Amino acid sequence: QVSGPPHFIAALVLEVSTHGALEMATGASAAPCGAAPRRTPSVGQLLAVLAVATSLDTAAASGVAMRAAAVDTKAVLETSKNATTKLRHSVTQMMTRSTEEMKSLKSLLTTNAKGTRALNDMLLEMSRLTTRMGRFTGSMERCKQQIAELQARDAEVQSSQEGYDPLLGTTALLQL
Repeated sequence: QVSGPPHFIAALVLEVSTHGALEMATGASAAPCGAAPRRTPSVGQLLAVLAVATSLDTAAASGVAMRAAAVDTKAVLETSKNATTKLRHSVTQMMTRSTEEMKSLKSLLTTNAKGTRALNDMLLEMSRLTTRMGRFTGSMERCKQQIAELQARDAEVQSSQEGYDPLLGTTALLQL
């Protein structure tokens, strides 16, 4: 099988034109020197040889391309593998960070819920204490009124008794 760079094809065409396309095509050896005159290859024969050489060059080029594609495929696969590894690492880090943030938020919400519950309990207790203080204040006012009424009655009773007691009268004069 003939393969190689383009200069090989040029050498093959030169050889065909030198030795004759017919001899190349049939495989017959060239006539010995001086035995018979050489025939010049026709254009069709040259084109046939050129087509064979071109197809050989195309096959060689596609072989090179296949080897290059295999190398490129390996490079692409390696690049893809590296990118996938980086992506997997990034996703793992993101998931770990996200999990930690979710735990932190859950902790904050739990703490806030506990704080809110404690605050609600305190507000309920304050409400109950305010109600009790209102009742206590009302009771204290009633007690003050009752004490004032009792003192007023006691003062009335004393003043009416003073008028009848002769001994208290002298003290009454002294008080003035």
